[in-house]
Amino acid sequence: ITYFGFRKYDQIISAQGKKLAHRSKQCALGEMLSYIGHQWRQPLNALSMTIQNIELQSKLGKLDDSLINKQVTAANKNIQYLTTIIEDWRALLTSGTTRKTIELRDSVSRAIGIVHPVLEQNRILIDNQITGPIYTHGFANDLVQLTVNVLLNAKDALINCDHKSIIRLSSRWEDAFVVVEFQDNGGGIPPKLLTRIFEPYLTTKEDSAGTGLGLYLCRQIAENLDEGEVWAENREFEFDGKRYYGACICLKFKPASEENSGEC
Repeated sequence: ITYFGFRKYDQIISAQGKKLAHRSKQCALGEMLSYIGHQWRQPLNALSMTIQNIELQSKLGKLDDSLINKQVTAANKNIQYLTTIIEDWRALLTSGTTRKTIELRDSVSRAIGIVHPVLEQNRILIDNQITGPIYTHGFANDLVQLTVNVLLNAKDALINCDHKSIIRLSSRWEDAFVVVEFQDNGGGIPPKLLTRIFEPYLTTKEDSAGTGLGLYLCRQIAENLDEGEVWAENREFEFDGKRYYGACICLKFKPASEENSGEC
């Protein structure tokens, strides 16, 4: 291969990488707007009911200061919830340009809070067993974004299940590394896809239901962490005395001590 041929090949690969990154961002934005819309629906309905109730009580001549204060308090509560949703998703998209110390338990809790309304609507139970502070280095919100992606991917696998739907989050030490496991009981990933599940555009869902980029983004995020890697397994687990089977997304990274926190 000539030097110029190699340069041309390199330019093509680089252009394809940029297109893939752009497509990833577009899909992530589209999915984000979809989930924001879903989470806004309930508080907006509550605000609408509050306004209608004030109007009705006014027509009936029963609108007094006590009722107004009660309705205003309810309205403000829903408005604050709407604001919190926007701030959570806005923070999720802000990764920054400098690596810093990020903490696992807090990141996972924030991620669960972001997607909890969607999981609750689909009657999916979250069994979060991650305890104790565990630190690593990465970009801000890396662990939040990864957890959100994995939870939403598991939700898609569980949404049509005819049994109790569970997602278990746990962590363990493996030598000098931390392994975080996201286990569901959705039946598992087809064996032939286990080693390819993190490839871009690979999806087990119908074309209209998945972009194939959620787990691909998880791999990119994992590689931002200290010696980070991610893989998938199918396994059994026990919950409330019953045995279940499903996919387990495993994240492994080198932890950082709290004393070594800060930007790097």
